[in-house]
Amino acid sequence: MAALPFGGLGILVIAIVAMVAFTLGQFTFLGPHFLAGWPLVLGGWMAGLIVLSAVWGIGIECFIWSALSSQSARSLAALRWLAAALIIFLGTCALAHRQYQCLLVAMPALSLLVFAITAGGQVPIIQALREKGRDGAAFAALLVLAAVMMFLDGELMAVDHYRKGLGHFQNDHSAIFTIPSSGRADFFFDYERREVVLKTRLGGGDPLDVRRSFADFECK
Repeated sequence: MAALPFGGLGILVIAIVAMVAFTLGQFTFLGPHFLAGWPLVLGGWMAGLIVLSAVWGIGIECFIWSALSSQSARSLAALRWLAAALIIFLGTCALAHRQYQCLLVAMPALSLLVFAITAGGQVPIIQALREKGRDGAAFAALLVLAAVMMFLDGELMAVDHYRKGLGHFQNDHSAIFTIPSSGRADFFFDYERREVVLKTRLGGGDPLDVRRSFADFECK
């Protein structure tokens, strides 16, 4: 951690980037307009997940930054393939995002490959900049790549939660599957009506009832 530019401030910046990107990744899948009920969503398990995303992001990025000097030429050559895979993977996701999400639903083990590409692909990019003595640019690249990784991690977690709820619906006919949030609201997938729902509980203050249909999310 001490090797990072700006010391403790650098750690704080990584934590903020990780939390924001992770949250946006989750709500990109669940529905961005649910952020209008942010005070109701933030709390309980959701707050815990966001804090854990900061810890996770800091740990990975500090390891990537500090582990560069210990990499052999052979291992760095192999990691350059991951950098190429990262570029191809991100381009594919952008062009076929729905198909990518459907693959995550059908093959949850794919998330391990996504993590390997988005984490390992950072190493040769950061290393190339640091070898040129451009630590400032390397740190900026680290933040951008950390945001990409944490955004995809947030999306992975949201898709996995959807997949688990879908399994309960198909096997146990349980239509409602709760999404982690605060105790002030009900936030859930309704598989029978094919909706994501966020609404205040009785006596929970100003009434709120936000719904988004996921009927168009068809995976075949």
